[in-house]
Amino acid sequence: MSYELTAGEQRVARVLVTGAGNKAIAEATGLTLATVKLHVHEILQKLQVQNRTQAALRLLAPVFGQLPHSAMGGVDAVQRCGQVVANGASPFK
Repeated sequence: MSYELTAGEQRVARVLVTGAGNKAIAEATGLTLATVKLHVHEILQKLQVQNRTQAALRLLAPVFGQLPHSAMGGVDAVQRCGQVVANGASPFK
């Protein structure tokens, strides 16, 4: 599934899937903390999820296939997925 994220939201999402917090995302992207918070909020809305772990899992589903529902709360799964994305895989076209 493809999501209509803006370029700024995609920049934030690429770091969010690694499990980084807002401050680390801001440092990695060069965006202000306020802008990161806005983008994270918009990403959660567009993906129709309640938290950043669910967002990361939903964003990474095209890379790994659909993950089981029990994984939607799993931080370990996000960290493993984030490592793959950091190595070059991307859910964005």
